[in-house]
Amino acid sequence: MNVLHLGDYIEAVTGVTAACANVSQTENIEKKLINTFSTCLSKISGDKPTEFLGQVFTTCNHQDKYIPCWEQLNKDVLKECGKDKEPLLPALYVGTVIAFCGSDLGEKRIDELKNASNDREVARSCPNVEVKVLQNFQEHCANLLADMESPRFCIRRKAIQKCVDQLFSIVCTDPLPTFFNIYKNIYGDTTGLLQCDN
Repeated sequence: MNVLHLGDYIEAVTGVTAACANVSQTENIEKKLINTFSTCLSKISGDKPTEFLGQVFTTCNHQDKYIPCWEQLNKDVLKECGKDKEPLLPALYVGTVIAFCGSDLGEKRIDELKNASNDREVARSCPNVEVKVLQNFQEHCANLLADMESPRFCIRRKAIQKCVDQLFSIVCTDPLPTFFNIYKNIYGDTTGLLQCDN
């Protein structure tokens, strides 16, 4: 599942899990929904394995295909798991797209992400960066799962941000490389879009 930010991956998984928790054949339904979503995204990124840090440019150039994948996921969740589950649907991805792709500031940050020296810094400071560690967020962020599945956007975003912080503390030494600091903090910019208190 190649989404724009690790936080969006977390929200997609927790949103589907929360919305479909009480339906029959829960595990099969969740797997079907996530697989369909991943297939839609693969039409943008190609059949590349999940890569949280490498799809920024492709996604920003194909927002017209990326956002409809999320919209279809939400429609499918309501169809499979109940129309009353709308408050649990993923919603923060719009803010992520705006933060990364929708302004000169976002474009400037993307240019900074392209800096070749960041690769060396990441290799030196983040020897444990593996996609499977990040994908296993439910284990590493078990203390935050309830809030990450909250129907309230601001509670959800804050919990996901904390989870992202925890995951980066596992895979990297302190301080974080410039590259990851930019990438991680851009997700926090969605707070203003949601008019959250903090």
